Amino acid sequence: MTVAILTVGSEILDGRGVNTNSSYLSQSLLGCGLIPDLILSCKDSVPSVVDALGFLSRRADVIVVTGGLGPTSDDLTRESVAEFCGADLEVRDDALDRLKRFYQDRGRRYDSSNQKQATFPVGAYAIGNPSGTAEGFSIRTFLHGRE
Repeated sequence: MTVAILTVGSEILDGRGVNTNSSYLSQSLLGCGLIPDLILSCKDSVPSVVDALGFLSRRADVIVVTGGLGPTSDDLTRESVAEFCGADLEVRDDALDRLKRFYQDRGRRYDSSNQKQATFPVGAYAIGNPSGTAEGFSIRTFLHGRE
């Protein structure tokens, strides 16, 4: 099985941030007996993420994406993955309840702008996040024409 990592974040490309996520993910994958074939970074834009997913999907069986799942306007990973897979987005009530509970348990005020973090591509499986507000997700798509 071939694996690729995609890190989404303009701050990685312009030097404001260091790509520690790729190192962490590579070590985690190694613990599962997998070594990534490719690591790619792209900026926070739907066309860039969709293009990067297309590039990697022709070269890898599995793509692990990190970054861009927060509540801000430049966090576009979920929208990009949905577009790439041809899926609609949906708000999941169970994820929204967990998100609201997260804020309540910490005595923080929930703001409706955070609802984005309870939104997933239709058909995606939510991956809980015990440390933060942005749950991950996995989605399966079948593409043909790998190079």
